[in-house]
Amino acid sequence: MFLNVTDVKKSYGEGDSLVQVLKGASFDLEKGKICTILGPSGSGKSTLLNIIGGLETIDSGIIIIDNINLSNASPKELSSFRRSHLGFIFQFYNLVPNLTVMENVEVCEYLTKNPLNKENLFKTLGLWDHRNKLPKHLSGGQQQRTAIARALIKNPKLLLCDEPTGALDYKTSKEILQLLEDVNKIYGTTIIIVTHNDAIKYMSHKVIKVKDGSIESVFENSNILPASQIEW
Repeated sequence: MFLNVTDVKKSYGEGDSLVQVLKGASFDLEKGKICTILGPSGSGKSTLLNIIGGLETIDSGIIIIDNINLSNASPKELSSFRRSHLGFIFQFYNLVPNLTVMENVEVCEYLTKNPLNKENLFKTLGLWDHRNKLPKHLSGGQQQRTAIARALIKNPKLLLCDEPTGALDYKTSKEILQLLEDVNKIYGTTIIIVTHNDAIKYMSHKVIKVKDGSIESVFENSNILPASQIEW
């Protein structure tokens, strides 16, 4: 199994102000699959994603990704793991405003030993004609495509997406979901999408529903729809 999360617990605060955000989350995911984590705001789904990505530590439990145990990793080890194994896509694109599309992607390209072919990646993502533009001259969808390119240039084994369509209109959201679907097929990238959009589950191999810090259900999808066909 590519990813194993076992009885992961996470809390913030102490004493009377202690809040348990995750209450023993467990699930696994095969390599090369798309997984959607669903849940309302405050359910713990983004915290779970950040923990998988090594951005937050856990109180207890086990996290193993590609046979690497992150449960007790040091900050230095987590940083090295993120750099070599993970790509992140967020709702807000976090592009460097005074760098071009190409330069924003090259910032991450320099961090990896085995980057993807930049020209092929840009053409796959429909960015080649926009490569010399600044972010302010791009549409929201083009900025998100740039964020995806920046995450993918490292050739990550795992792509983590936190509400990747949350700031986009319906048409552009569909385009981004189709793009993630293409990335999964072309590069074999394992993808986890955290979202409150229930429709995204239909394009996913596995669906995890989170409620009040607990995993409410885990569903294997045997009737996957192309991203172009899902509606909401």
